[in-house]
Amino acid sequence: TAELGTRTGMQRKDSSHILSNMAILSRLELFVKTISVFLRQLKKEKPGRYRELDEPLRKRYLERDGGRFGDARGSDVRHRIEQRAVDAWLLLEMYTDKKIRALDGYRLLARLFCEQCAVQRSGKAVPRDDIAPESLQSPFDEGAGYSGHKGEGYQAQITETCDPQNETQIITHVEVESAAASDAEAPVRDTEELEARGIKPGALIADTAYCGGNNDVALRDMGVTLTGPAAGKAPAGTATPIGAFETSPDLKTVTRRPSGEPPESNIYDADWDTVTAVFDKETCRECDLRNICGVKRRKDGFALRYERCRMTTSKRRLTERTPEYAKAYALRAGIEATNSELKRAHGMGRLRVRGHPAVEFAVFMKVLACNIKRYLRVKIERVRKSLGDEKHLADTAFASQNAFCRASARVFGLFCRGLCHSASFAA
Repeated sequence: TAELGTRTGMQRKDSSHILSNMAILSRLELFVKTISVFLRQLKKEKPGRYRELDEPLRKRYLERDGGRFGDARGSDVRHRIEQRAVDAWLLLEMYTDKKIRALDGYRLLARLFCEQCAVQRSGKAVPRDDIAPESLQSPFDEGAGYSGHKGEGYQAQITETCDPQNETQIITHVEVESAAASDAEAPVRDTEELEARGIKPGALIADTAYCGGNNDVALRDMGVTLTGPAAGKAPAGTATPIGAFETSPDLKTVTRRPSGEPPESNIYDADWDTVTAVFDKETCRECDLRNICGVKRRKDGFALRYERCRMTTSKRRLTERTPEYAKAYALRAGIEATNSELKRAHGMGRLRVRGHPAVEFAVFMKVLACNIKRYLRVKIERVRKSLGDEKHLADTAFASQNAFCRASARVFGLFCRGLCHSASFAA
């Protein structure tokens, strides 16, 4: 960013869904595949203990590889899942040997059972109705999660510059996490990392998922302005919102009420992150807004008490109605093009690797390639402008740069194909 003179004071943020090299399994298929993985590993590592299993159980999962047990349809699915839950519980209880329980297959089966099954008082294992999004999605990719909006897999939290004066925008931060992770947890964490690298933004633009009141308050305390639609629905009614009260930038002090009078005192409670502003009795009694402004009567007068997250959300809803907000928030749309570029031009949407370490590495390399490409475009354009009439020289330079990029792509492609089969990155 320094060589290009890229300004990092304004940045925008979004997440992009990623599907690793894993099959999308139904719940029944997940049980069958996970049990099969454990039995294959048991057969390889402890063949004597494997032969202790009943022959029908071994054939059910290995010799037929799931067969008709993994492809049930309609009303038979629930019954088959119940059968698979009983088989999983039997296998988990059957082996008490520490060496067997240390196997990855046993650990995966135990995780699947804990997340998807329960044991009744009678000792019977039954499938749960409620399953957490963080639950196992595939025995071949432990790190993948589930998002009701995006589906199975991972997601990349992407932050990039968005100053209109920049010649090009640069991706400043990327983090790979399970698809089950909440976007709301990312802004503060990622901003702290940007600050540690010396490129903390002064303004961060993001969509509704990132703009909760707690995030706004935390970023305000870090000196960052969060721009985006307020989360949740606006309260109904005709009451004057508390956001109409003027406050200090950190929201810890009320400076004026909607009618213009300042409070007599302000009290900030750091333990509860609340502010209490006390107003003059006589002024409040005569005010036309007394019953709709949020100020409550107390023994010592009239006071407004609010949590900072509630105040910032109210102010955000008022700001959304202004042309200035619309102009500022319009810059966020540019990151959708970045997500599209990473998926279409760099193949980030569907990767050839699986497992969190490999997925993370692949995403980092694709983001790096995207930044290098943007950097070269700016440098080549600068050469073209500086040469003027000697445009053919610039075209020659552009062709040589492309030759270098093509050669680099071939080398990286060979490396990625080797990475797909690397045991060190296996789930």
